[in-house]
Amino acid sequence: MRFMPMRFVHLKACCLALVLTPKLSFAQVSSTNTTVTSGNNTNMTITADMNGYITNSTGTADSTLTISSGVTITRTTTVNQTWSGVVMNVDTANTLTINVEENATIQGGNAYAWAILNGSLVNGAIANHTKTHIINKGTIDSNHAQRAISAVNEQMSIVNEATGNINKMIWFNTGANFTVESQVNNGILLDNKGNINATTNVLYIKGKSIINSGNMAAISMTAASIGDKLENSGNITGTITLGSVATRRTEIGTLDNQNTGVINNFVSAAQITTFNNAGEITQNFQNAVGGGQGGVITTLNNSGTIKGSFSNVAQGTITTINNTGSIGDRATNANATFNNTGTITTINNNTNGSIVPITNTGTINALNNNAGATITSITNNRTITTLTNAGTITNGVTNTGANAVITTLENSGTLSITNAKTITTLNNTSTITNLQNNANGNINTLTNNSGATIDSITNATNASIASLNNSGTLTTLSNTGGTITTLDNKMNSMLTTLTNTGTITNATNGGMITTFNNGNTQTGGAGTGGTGGTPAGTITNFTNNSGG
Repeated sequence: MRFMPMRFVHLKACCLALVLTPKLSFAQVSSTNTTVTSGNNTNMTITADMNGYITNSTGTADSTLTISSGVTITRTTTVNQTWSGVVMNVDTANTLTINVEENATIQGGNAYAWAILNGSLVNGAIANHTKTHIINKGTIDSNHAQRAISAVNEQMSIVNEATGNINKMIWFNTGANFTVESQVNNGILLDNKGNINATTNVLYIKGKSIINSGNMAAISMTAASIGDKLENSGNITGTITLGSVATRRTEIGTLDNQNTGVINNFVSAAQITTFNNAGEITQNFQNAVGGGQGGVITTLNNSGTIKGSFSNVAQGTITTINNTGSIGDRATNANATFNNTGTITTINNNTNGSIVPITNTGTINALNNNAGATITSITNNRTITTLTNAGTITNGVTNTGANAVITTLENSGTLSITNAKTITTLNNTSTITNLQNNANGNINTLTNNSGATIDSITNATNASIASLNNSGTLTTLSNTGGTITTLDNKMNSMLTTLTNTGTITNATNGGMITTFNNGNTQTGGAGTGGTGGTPAGTITNFTNNSGG
């Protein structure tokens, strides 16, 4: 090993140690009883294999440590030295830059040894407020699954270049009551272009960004803050987990999964201002609960593919979803669904957008299926304030849950409807193939506008329609034991077949009714009106206006 001369050395009884003059930052202890020093500057280059450790202590200027190509430095520790590593930074005044060159290795030699520790001393005491910048083109590894790199109450930035491999866990870690804002490398906590083969953990720390264009195993955050962006254009083979605690959510400015980005699975209890997905989420998307809090997303823009299920849980809140891609892919995941038990203000399914079956047991203020968009089906079990369809809802709308309410349903596309609860206003300007209003179903106002078509309406026993206004084409209206308070077949409209075995209070015809059957079910002995007996259908008032 080649190093420049040292100023003086102090030997401990237990091992060989180095204490440097104030100008220098580096001290190193070697288990092979070889002492090395940085010389009369704050730079150190390791040019030969080493079994020992390097400590960067407080100096007067920033420091640089370089592990040369082809060199391996390693260290073993004991159970009492679990906060000790091969390279340790305890300089509380300056920044240490660690350059690991291509084909160089920093290796924690046993289960107790970290490869790099930012903020730890040899005896395990923690030095707060240190700053470390790691640039890795080689390999950083440990014999312990969780101990590649750690920053404890410190500032740290890692740049893992295209040839770089970090094989065990990374920890950006502070205590629950100690929040650090990292400003090293302009606040970039991690810029990965190579391979990180274990979870990157970010706990109670603030930074500007995390960027991945390489391969990462997983990202886990708890009560952390990424003010600018979490950006992925590479491959995250595991799960992005954004957790919270009772008093604090993880905060993300923009989460940007670019068109080449792949995230295997996403679970969030974080507060995310903007989530842009132009790539792929292979498994599921969950806006979930963590620390007793639900996730909050202000804007979700999806132009990519979420192949699995989409879930917004009971405490979850999403302000706006804009979809031009695919949410749920039943070609690859036959059970993919869109489930909302929380609160969504607005869903815009835009041209070319597709969404698998939507089940709502929470609150959706506005669900807009726009022209050129497709939703497999919508099942509402609680509250949808406004449902607007200008596209295709393949298997229709089902409003049957115990507390199901759709305040306004506007259709200018194609759909069918099954209702067993409440639709306040239903307005059709295009095509409804079938409207089945079952027992306990209540539609306050149903309007079929001029030029619009409803193939079939069935109003079943114990169902009710307060007002049915037809100005278009209504092929079949069957009131089979239900109640229609007002039926108005307006001028120039067409009602092909009207069958009534229930109750219609007021009926007005100004258009055309081709076939009218009232009471064609026999209910008893001889009577008037129905076939063979007393009619089962009742019309209290019938007015046939001019033109009808």
